[in-house]
Amino acid sequence: MNDQETEKELLENGFTQNDITKMKKLISRGGNSEETLSMLTHSLKKAFFNGFFILAILISSFIINALFNISNDGVEILVHFIFTIFFTLTIYYLIPMNLAYKSYSYLKKKGKMG
Repeated sequence: MNDQETEKELLENGFTQNDITKMKKLISRGGNSEETLSMLTHSLKKAFFNGFFILAILISSFIINALFNISNDGVEILVHFIFTIFFTLTIYYLIPMNLAYKSYSYLKKKGKMG
């Protein structure tokens, strides 16, 4: 399947033209001239799992710290909350989580269909 057919299939399965443009920029920025949209969707699916795992660790560490904080210092909890938000947003934008989620759901649906 070539990139035009893949692009058409992606557009039919929840991706927007803006998403396709971002994906093409990711491909051109990567430096791998042989990478295709199909290969990128598989890479983004893996990135979704990695990003979700990291975000789960960050958020659970904040919750554990807030619930079981021995000092009960509000400032310490606030600082930890700010760091959690900062790193969550950083991960969200470094790993394009919206594209990664769409790739994950597309490949999951594609796997069920055949």
